[in-house]
Amino acid sequence: MSCQLFFKKHFLKPYSTSDAGFDSRNTLSNVCTIAYFTSDAGFDSRNTLSNVCTIAYFTSDAGFDSDNTLSNVCTIAYSTSDAGFDSGNTLSNVCTIAYSTSDAGFDSGNTLSNVCTIAYSTSDAGFDSGNTLSNVCTIA
Repeated sequence: MSCQLFFKKHFLKPYSTSDAGFDSRNTLSNVCTIAYFTSDAGFDSRNTLSNVCTIAYFTSDAGFDSDNTLSNVCTIAYSTSDAGFDSGNTLSNVCTIAYSTSDAGFDSGNTLSNVCTIAYSTSDAGFDSGNTLSNVCTIA
């Protein structure tokens, strides 16, 4: 299975937009959101990807992956060098946004003003290890 097919099969969920760019109206109404699963105590501490936060999205117009190639889709990058989601509070294993802007729409003005970003809290040792959602990645 190709990387793209694996990504599409396992990570993509619906999201839609009604204008030409990724939140180009700055309403946050069409901003991608975080999906997550936390079956164990750490942020992918088993390196299975089964509990890694992912980006969910879908678009019906130009810009945000309009050609379904994933070439301009924001994705999650992460490191899991220790047992929990930033359990050492070093930010070295915090998920971040990577993105490509090869066509119109997704940050087409190259201003970063309409690019999704990660906000997070690391008040305990694992990625939502207490199932409280208080330290889950969210979209700002």
